[in-house]
Order: sequence, then structure tokens, then C-alpha cells
Amino acid sequence: GDDVREAPLAAGGQIRIASAQGFARRVLVPFLLEFRRQHPRIDFELVVEDRYTDLVASGIDLGFRCGYPPEGQVVVRELFRMQLVTCAAPAYLRAHGVPARRADLAAHVCTGSRQPNTGRIDAWEFRNGDEVEFEEIASPFLCNDGDTELEAVLGGMGIGMIDSVIAGHHLRAGRLVPVLCDTISERYGAFLYYPQRATLTRRVRLFVDAAVDWIRARPDWRLAPGEAEALVAAMKKSGKL
Repeated sequence: GDDVREAPLAAGGQIRIASAQGFARRVLVPFLLEFRRQHPRIDFELVVEDRYTDLVASGIDLGFRCGYPPEGQVVVRELFRMQLVTCAAPAYLRAHGVPARRADLAAHVCTGSRQPNTGRIDAWEFRNGDEVEFEEIASPFLCNDGDTELEAVLGGMGIGMIDSVIAGHHLRAGRLVPVLCDTISERYGAFLYYPQRATLTRRVRLFVDAAVDWIRARPDWRLAPGEAEALVAAMKKSGKL
């Protein structure tokens, strides 16, 4: 139809997007930089908050969510599986040793996260074959913000369980080292969602399709099979571990 023949530059107007903080900084902004080069007449407002946003009530076109898929009257597209990676700064591991199995964590300083919504302290979770096992880990450092916990772990506070969206580039750069590599859980996902009954405007439809394709095509936000082990081997070989 005419839709297809229209130049992409013809789409204009504002898109309002809800997103969690870590996702907005590391995934959404890089995508928006790319997208706006092709669609300079589309404007954006980002509503960045870590609680679940009711799109219709908030007048928002679409949202990104990490964790469980959003429920209710929404269309959901899964973007990728997130990973929870047990990791620490190389300096911490040089000083305190590398845990070889989960029981070894009891001898280490571990960081923990408290849910901003519920106040609940998250159990750590470990993949064991096809199962996911949960464990309460004593944490002398607790935080209700993932980016702040990440900074503490980067600084050598202790071993943390950090999600792959915010930890990925630090792991690849050698600023963090994964430990217990065979236990990485992938129970959570990253999702794009929008109201079910909404007739999507042309600009929102363009955005949704482009975002899904671009985000799915990039490996940045999760470790490939075997990559965690390869990163550890490289650190050992270089003498940093």
C-alpha cells in the first residue's frame, strides 16, 4: 500500500516510552541514537522508572520491562533472555580467592539487592541443570538500585549477582570477572509491550519493528554460550587473576 512507498522520513510526532533505568541507559539510548538518524522528525519522551507502568493510565505509547512479561491487556514481544551473573572485580578475587562452588560464597563478602517496590531482599538464583535454585545469601552490603550495586562490585566491595544488561560490557572489558559460570540463570527476560486495544500510529509501528530487530540482533546484553568460561580463561592467561 501507500504506507510502504512513503519515505521513512515522512513519519513524525512524539512517542512516549516507559523503561527501567538500566535498560534505558544501556539499550534504549543507543537504539534511539540510531533510530533518530533515520527518523529525525520523530520525538521521544522517556519515562524512566523501575516500577511497572500502566501505559494507558499514564498516556504512554509503549514500554520496556525486564523481569517477567507484563500482564493485562498488552501485546508483549520478548527481546532476549537476561542472565544473572555472579561476578566480582579482579582485585577482589586476587585478594580473597575465586569461589569454585556455591558453598564457597559463605566465606566471601557478597552484595545483595532489595526490591524497590516490595522491600523484599532478593534471593540469589543459580541454574542447576534444567532447574533454578534459590539461596538466601548473607550480604553485608544491600542496595535497592542495580547500578549502584554494580558500582560497589566494580570497586571491589565483594561478589555480586548482577544482571547481564548492566554487567555485560564490564565483563567483556575485564573490569568484572564471572564466577560459578555454569550456574548462570536465565529465568528473566527483556520485553517490549504496548496496549492491546490501541491502534498503533505509523510512527509507533515503525519504532516497535525497528527496536525489536535491532535489539535482538545485538549480542551486547547477554553472554554467549561458553563466553563466561572464555573470559575467565583469558583473565588467568593475562595474569590478572
